[in-house]
Amino acid sequence: MNWEAVSASAEIIGMIAVIISIIYLAVQVRLSRVWSRKQAFESYLALLFGWTAKVSSDSDTARLYVAGRKSFEELSEEDQMRFAHLLLEKFACLELLREYDKDQLGKLETVDKAIDWIREELTQPGSIQWWNERGSKAMSSDFATYVNGLISTDRNRSKP
Repeated sequence: MNWEAVSASAEIIGMIAVIISIIYLAVQVRLSRVWSRKQAFESYLALLFGWTAKVSSDSDTARLYVAGRKSFEELSEEDQMRFAHLLLEKFACLELLREYDKDQLGKLETVDKAIDWIREELTQPGSIQWWNERGSKAMSSDFATYVNGLISTDRNRSKP
């Protein structure tokens, strides 16, 4: 074999090695993205289940949540604070899911359910009072604008 044949063989072997490396990297990036999506979703679920456990496992908290949804203003100052923190935590979970959705880390069906959950929460007079007085100011401006858009859309739908 002459040097040209050896050089050509080395170039072919090098090209094959580069192609194999690119394929390997593509597979690793894809696996990393899948893992990240699962981790993000698990984090969201942990927060959400922590919130629902807090409300459902303690009868005083459950009563506060039900009463606050009816009328935020009729709660005592202490209960307003507790109710505000409950809703702030719930809406923070929903904001996090929306961020996951923007980054395409969440499942579309889950995002749709979260939107339904926001809408359902904001059909309650006390929750609307909380949102208007405190909630919209406590969340990021992007999320507050998004929720206000949902409220406006729902109000327009309900008008005859």
